[in-house]
Amino acid sequence: MESIQISDEVLKYENVINNVLKEELKKLHEQWEVKSLEMAEWIQLKEFLQCVKEKNIKCFKTKLDIGGNILAHAVVPNTEQVLINIGAGIWIDLGIDEAIPVVETRIKISQKQLNIIDEASFDVRATIRTILCGLQELQKIK
Repeated sequence: MESIQISDEVLKYENVINNVLKEELKKLHEQWEVKSLEMAEWIQLKEFLQCVKEKNIKCFKTKLDIGGNILAHAVVPNTEQVLINIGAGIWIDLGIDEAIPVVETRIKISQKQLNIIDEASFDVRATIRTILCGLQELQKIK
């Protein structure tokens, strides 16, 4: 009778691990991927702005993705001002010297968000390990 109770408890804990904790870990991983890509874009923008500033580039030609992997040729005639999407559909018009600190701030924010996701992920993994250790103890009692 006691072994039936133990196996029921083992099944409950295994269910929590597989259906709750592993799903939460999967969601955290997806969030981390999104934030990581966002941070990479901010870093790329910062490097581009620094390059434009250092090399004193006044205009340049580029290819622009207009959707569906369709590229269009574009000319940027003036690099003195840039529009930066700071989130929530808000765009700000800044000079390059003003834009670089804004981008650096966004990079710091993204890094902090990644750290928070990492900590949450570590907590979930620690909980899984703790439950697995408890399950080993329960199964030794058999």
